[in-house]
Amino acid sequence: MINNFIRFYEEGDIKNLTSVLLHSCSWQQHGFKAFGSSQINTVLTHWLSLVGRSQTEIVSQVNSENMSTALIKLYPYSNQSSQDKVVLLSLAVEHNGRVVKSVDCVVNTQLVADRKGVDILSLSQSLPNPDPLVLSEYDHQDHLQNNLALPSNLVRNNNVDTSLLDKWWQIHSVGQLSNIDALYSENASIVALSSGRTIIKNELFTSLCHFRTQFLRPFSQLESVTTEDNFVAIVWLFEGDDTDTSERMRLRVVSHLELVDGHIINESSVFDLAAHFKRYPNSTLRLSGI
Repeated sequence: MINNFIRFYEEGDIKNLTSVLLHSCSWQQHGFKAFGSSQINTVLTHWLSLVGRSQTEIVSQVNSENMSTALIKLYPYSNQSSQDKVVLLSLAVEHNGRVVKSVDCVVNTQLVADRKGVDILSLSQSLPNPDPLVLSEYDHQDHLQNNLALPSNLVRNNNVDTSLLDKWWQIHSVGQLSNIDALYSENASIVALSSGRTIIKNELFTSLCHFRTQFLRPFSQLESVTTEDNFVAIVWLFEGDDTDTSERMRLRVVSHLELVDGHIINESSVFDLAAHFKRYPNSTLRLSGI
């Protein structure tokens, strides 16, 4: 099923891709959910006008019974060796093997801005207006008695080390950064939030500290966990009050993990920075060190 999307990104083949979308299909991208062929075609043509055709590389793929999730690198069409122009995106496609029910695409728009040579705030202005949020539904102070889900509650694959995933989640849910040393292999490759830069685990400690100190009342919640063999894709939400503006903000992140011998050897987290600034124009979020 992912091959239909690859043909779109490589060739601009809209007809082939839309032929497998249900008439009731939804496509979520940049914080906006499009419904029906007219809105989805607008999303597709906007993408081609923004990025154009690309050479593709599937970094990892996770297939479950009705979901395929892929981490994809997009290189400039004429120069696949140009690593400084690569764009990273995560696709989650709900389907039955023949037709697609929904698409959730999260793009690292900082990398899009770098590829186009434009400022991230300028790029954000070209994005669609995001859908409204009801933040109280996720605010932990409104749900103090609820038991929040752990990865082990959502994983049905007995071959996956769920205790490792729970410890990984402690890093992002409660800021237990001491887990980093034990969880990541010495040579782990980590593609960091927003910047798309590959860092080592010592740098991960510093960059997560930098990120978390920008928010008060931090709160994290899992949305979904999919696994296949040693690959894991986790969709999660982070919320907090901006320390400069006091505005409550929500960030949606997709993290792709590769596990070997009880350690994380590869991790890529994808976050749409331009969509964040579109939704929160007063945000002072600084991700240059991440």
